[in-house]
Amino acid sequence: MKFSFAASIVALSSTIGTTAAQECSPDPLEYSEEIGMIVEKVGSVPQENTDAFSYNLAVADTHQNTGRLFFMNQMLGKIYSYENESVTKIWDMEENEIPSGLDFNFYGPAAQTFKVHNILEADNADEIIVVLTSTTLPTGWSEPDAPLPAPGAYPGYVCKFGNTTLVRDIYRMGTLPACVSNYGGFSCYTLYNVFY
Repeated sequence: MKFSFAASIVALSSTIGTTAAQECSPDPLEYSEEIGMIVEKVGSVPQENTDAFSYNLAVADTHQNTGRLFFMNQMLGKIYSYENESVTKIWDMEENEIPSGLDFNFYGPAAQTFKVHNILEADNADEIIVVLTSTTLPTGWSEPDAPLPAPGAYPGYVCKFGNTTLVRDIYRMGTLPACVSNYGGFSCYTLYNVFY
């Protein structure tokens, strides 16, 4: 059986139209007279940089043992705790001890600079695990425990069609090819997450 090109396009477009019409969202909530929400300001986290796109502040709210809420100034490497309507700086990489051998001098826009990548709840309620981001490993480490993804596992092409360039490791590109429209020729960093 043969189909014309036009018939094939019509059949294909009707299939695409039905799948594209499906929504991936929950049903809207119904209005309720009994349920409501009040938003009340209870504190402020100190922020040194306040201009748009000049800071990287994140919340870590998974600390069940302490009942505290933590805020991370990821760009400047500071951690604050909110408890009992008060905000306290509990860790600052400029003031507190950090593992030796780490290098935090990597360039990136504020939203992509993570000197403090994250914090995790420790077994002891008085402790947290700080995950730092460094261009070097701590003193005594010659290689990471687990380079993720494995080096060379993901080659890929970069740049526009007609000028594509194969890179052997899309996660460890080294110097960006000149054909990259933003920052071509820029040296990329390999960053390590260091748990402390």
